[in-house]
Amino acid sequence: MNKYLLLILLLMSSCAPFILINDNYYRGLTKEQLQEVRKFGDPPVKDSSEKFLVEITVNDLVSSLDNATYTWVHSWVPYCKGEHCMPLGYYDNILQQHKHRGVQLFLISSTYSYNSVKKQVPYFSQDVYVIQDERYGHNHGNNLTYFREELRYKTKIPQKILYSDLLFKGDSLIYTTNMMTAAKMDSVIRATTGVE
Repeated sequence: MNKYLLLILLLMSSCAPFILINDNYYRGLTKEQLQEVRKFGDPPVKDSSEKFLVEITVNDLVSSLDNATYTWVHSWVPYCKGEHCMPLGYYDNILQQHKHRGVQLFLISSTYSYNSVKKQVPYFSQDVYVIQDERYGHNHGNNLTYFREELRYKTKIPQKILYSDLLFKGDSLIYTTNMMTAAKMDSVIRATTGVE
């Protein structure tokens, strides 16, 4: 009797959809949703309502560090509800206040959480990046760890990166924090330029 019950449970579970824990949701994207994911270096879309995720690797990020005086990298989880998690408009506001100082922002998600990102994209003026599934794998968390380790290696950062916000001047890491604010950004930029 126990063998038959086990067989029935196995058969029933094979017909049900899988619940993937710590998945980056890439495998759940439909063909239509995949069409809204661009590769790094693809031309920008003309209509901001069509703008969606841009896949990125560490090589893409490192190759862009010299495109601006300062590069702010923020690791983001689209569906985060913690009190330290801010809507995209928060980061856009800080960027707009400091763009004239040569700041570029790479807002990087570790998941392709389609609905969560799509809701917030209209409140952000830049591209939203996602850690490339093909290179870093399906596991949300592991892909962020691999991405950070590769970034640490390529930019020769001496310690492990444990922060959600990194600020580079050229290719040198100058500041890390778990919660970037406009005041922190202003203070760090003033300190690196010698302006009081």
